[in-house]
Amino acid sequence: MGAIFGLEVSRLARSSADLQRLLELCSLTDTLIVDADGIYDLSSFNDRLLLGLKGTMSEAELHVLAGRLQGAKRAAAERGELRAPLPVGYVYEDDATVMDPDEEIRCAVADVKARLSAYLRQLEESPVVITRNGRPVAVLIAPADEEDLERLVLAYSPRMQRLLDEARERIQQGGGLEHTDFWDAVRREGDPE
Repeated sequence: MGAIFGLEVSRLARSSADLQRLLELCSLTDTLIVDADGIYDLSSFNDRLLLGLKGTMSEAELHVLAGRLQGAKRAAAERGELRAPLPVGYVYEDDATVMDPDEEIRCAVADVKARLSAYLRQLEESPVVITRNGRPVAVLIAPADEEDLERLVLAYSPRMQRLLDEARERIQQGGGLEHTDFWDAVRREGDPE
């Protein structure tokens, strides 16, 4: 027999489904749950029920808090007072957006811009491999033209991948998707609704 100690066990998870999995696991392994309110033996139906209800109430409380936060954001936006997070290197000053007065931050932003400019110049010759700790983590590739850029974007688009998967599935089932039907679907998927 073991035990899990916590301040408020019902707040271990942000969804009651996660808490239910934990409770089920504890029940199967004869593990007690101990928090500020008491000791719960999950082989007891009443203890499982109580912890389950506490988890559901915690989830509902998070939902209500999120709704209040969104309402406060909407109210601030309606008053014209909503301030979205700014990119690094910029700050709000009165009603304006200005460069950060911190010299260290300004130098860091200038360094990033200079490096990016150097990468863009290098792209004119060949792809740029970006490394982290000596291992490649990304590749910058310059598109030959707008059509090439569109092909690159579509190749990594989850929507395009879904359409391709659907087409492959139809082909395996003996059906198919005509070329024009495929591109019509791509255009429909790309239209904002």
